[in-house]
Amino acid sequence: MLSNDVIYREACILLGCNESVEVSILIVELPLNLRLNILKKIVGLTPNRNNGRHNRRIQRHLSQLATSIYINTKRWKDRWRVPDEFKKIIDSLPQKKALYKMQSRILKILRRAYFLANDHVINNPAGR
Repeated sequence: MLSNDVIYREACILLGCNESVEVSILIVELPLNLRLNILKKIVGLTPNRNNGRHNRRIQRHLSQLATSIYINTKRWKDRWRVPDEFKKIIDSLPQKKALYKMQSRILKILRRAYFLANDHVINNPAGR
């Protein structure tokens, strides 16, 4: 359903993946128009995990996406197209800290994709 969605395509380009079910679930479930610190509270990326009031389902999909990117980047160093910031995070930090930092970067990238896609749609109205 989302393969032709502008936000999904933009997010896949920014993340360096071809197609991902996890990305599509995150795009559908997350309110990407909110600020980044609110998104982090929703998925429990705050230091106290928002006192247990976070969406565990979305957090699980976010952690699965980060783990998938981590494993594929470690396994296929040069052939896997991920942003350079992910490669730096993976090379410089231990696994647990790298996954945590990648999850916050993924949220940031998804939010950026949302605004880039909306800007693209606004600048190119349908039928012109």
